[in-house]
Amino acid sequence: MKRHGWKLFALFGMLSWSATAMADGVIRDGLGARSTGRGGTNIAFADTGVIIYDNPGGMTNVAGCGLAEAGFDILLPSTVYGDADNPGGVDGADNPFPAGQVSIIRKFNGGRLALGAGFFAPAGFGSDYLMEGPAPFFGGPQQYKSLGMMMKLLPGAAYQVTDRLSVGATLGVGINHMELEGPYSLQSPGQLQGTPALFDLQATGAAPVWSVGMQYKATKRTTLGLTYIAETRFHNHGDTVMQIPGIGVNEYQTDLQVTWPQSLGLGVKHRLFRDLTVAADVIWFDWSNAKESYTANFSEPTNPVVGALAPTLTEEYPLNWRDSVTVRLGSEYYLCGHRTIRAGYIYHRNPIPDATLTPWIQTTLEHGVSAGYGWRFNRVWNLDVAYQYNWGSDRNVGDSSFIGDDFSNSRIVTEAHWAYFSVMRPF
Repeated sequence: MKRHGWKLFALFGMLSWSATAMADGVIRDGLGARSTGRGGTNIAFADTGVIIYDNPGGMTNVAGCGLAEAGFDILLPSTVYGDADNPGGVDGADNPFPAGQVSIIRKFNGGRLALGAGFFAPAGFGSDYLMEGPAPFFGGPQQYKSLGMMMKLLPGAAYQVTDRLSVGATLGVGINHMELEGPYSLQSPGQLQGTPALFDLQATGAAPVWSVGMQYKATKRTTLGLTYIAETRFHNHGDTVMQIPGIGVNEYQTDLQVTWPQSLGLGVKHRLFRDLTVAADVIWFDWSNAKESYTANFSEPTNPVVGALAPTLTEEYPLNWRDSVTVRLGSEYYLCGHRTIRAGYIYHRNPIPDATLTPWIQTTLEHGVSAGYGWRFNRVWNLDVAYQYNWGSDRNVGDSSFIGDDFSNSRIVTEAHWAYFSVMRPF
């Protein structure tokens, strides 16, 4: 599909997703103000519509007959990239990015059955630099830009098996959109391997997504949660404009294979005192299988010279990510007047090895702290706000795994500030 056909899609994506600075490389540390304010802990909770994504087994445990919720978030990223061509380092375009989610849950059959649906944007990455390109073919100011997003539309159902145990599942559709732009050396084996190129890739795809989860009320004060989110494999379709020195401009039809990882999470919520609740979530992400590489197949070149040299190309972008375990710790303290304060901390190892870091995927965050505040007004409406700060260690690349040595001897710095706002109405 031609790139102008995705202008409306890109606008819609910008209203529902945020670009750079996600946890574990690309997975967000919490969705919505209520969950994020307590460090992203949510697997054992049932007080927000985001439970549809985090653990559908908790839907029967929401208070009353259900709820409806909408959230709006703002990301303020801060990124720096430096290499031999940009020794002083270049600041990324640190523009604010909006994000959001909507959800609804309704209980039936005396509360034993719950149905819900939500639209969520749990993952993505992105960057935007104007910096010195590699000489001699692409010296001078060049745009290095990336955009990768994954959104999910999730209908779900849950059933209360016993007074203590509830189970649930979701089955929906995921949408993935990818953009990559900038100078690059071709990786494909053959006549063009190592050839410098200036490319602009855009591709989009859809795939089924699903998850299962359960909650168990161990005691009146303690709830346990377990959730599994399945791996999603996208086959994105689009086009790539590629400029090769001495040959000219060419356009390929593009098939890009992108995988988002499976995850397994365990959560516990405990009411420590009458007004204080503490929680912990531990989540494993299977990055080693999902992000071994990106594979792009290029076909139907419009330039006859390229068609003679390489009628098809198969580019495999090395990633070699490693699995990670995220630990989220959170707390809530209930004040008088239906007010709540929240705080949390997140840690996870950065899954991206130094050798495959590039200015396109720069989400090297490891730590996060958050704080939140919520209150009820007019007896039915709940407003929640939260703030989250993420940071990681400065990363230095020695020898890059990419053919062409484009990203060797580079430096990467990433941090992010998030502001969250959610409004919820119980039924």
